[in-house]
Amino acid sequence: DDRALPDIGSLEVLILAAATLEPAAQIGDVLLLSPTLSPTENSLVVCHADGAWRARRFGSLGTSAEHAVLVANAVNPREIRHPILVEKRLERFRKIVGIVYRGNWSVPAVTEDETAAMTEAAAFDKLISLSIGRIQVFGDSAEPVALQGQYLISAPQVPNLQDLLEYDGRPIVADLGGRVLFKRLRLTRQGRPIVLESLDAAGRHPPVIVSPEEAVALGDRLKFWPVIGVLFDSPPFNAAH
Repeated sequence: DDRALPDIGSLEVLILAAATLEPAAQIGDVLLLSPTLSPTENSLVVCHADGAWRARRFGSLGTSAEHAVLVANAVNPREIRHPILVEKRLERFRKIVGIVYRGNWSVPAVTEDETAAMTEAAAFDKLISLSIGRIQVFGDSAEPVALQGQYLISAPQVPNLQDLLEYDGRPIVADLGGRVLFKRLRLTRQGRPIVLESLDAAGRHPPVIVSPEEAVALGDRLKFWPVIGVLFDSPPFNAAH
């Protein structure tokens, strides 16, 4: 999909400083916040609550019209922070409409705050400038990292297989001769199979393995694009998620 990105400059940006949005976002990732959209059930939000800035998932509290709950999630269950009950005043929340994966900027210091200001704007701007457009997600093999209908922010195509090593362990779009997949790249060493690991947290989708022989047979039809981040809302962010 060669459609251009929406104006990222119209969004607020913060760095995630705590393991509260895993697996959708990791510490050091940049949160893209809409200054206008209100949170909806299960959307990701940033707000000030319980004496600190929180990055959480927003949820209703039963039939209560006055309160909501901010839920944290971490891959390591020992790191999951307690939920926080808050007043449901929608103007206090900033809805997270996208994630930009950590680039060449520092990880925030550990504090009570779960977000930190982006102080290395040049590094962020440089990463965003690499984007060549958006790729829409179809299917459920990347849940909960990316849902059907959401968009991946794509970087330029990796020019050759030797350069793939730089992206080992990172999310990537792979075109296997017309079969286009969003996976996590896993490499061992040159001459070994390319493993495309499913991002599906439920484990319903097995990895896709490209043998060296298959890679040679595919030739120029084997293509890879690094993924810079994910947009949760349909640009230009004028509708609720």
